[in-house]
Amino acid sequence: RAAPLPPPLATGGPPPSAPSHRPC
Repeated sequence: RAAPLPPPLATGGPPPSAPSHRPC
């Protein structure tokens, strides 16, 4: 499977509750 996603704080992305892939 794909590698685990980094913490949201590190990526600056949405919280873990959001979809695995970023909406951008």
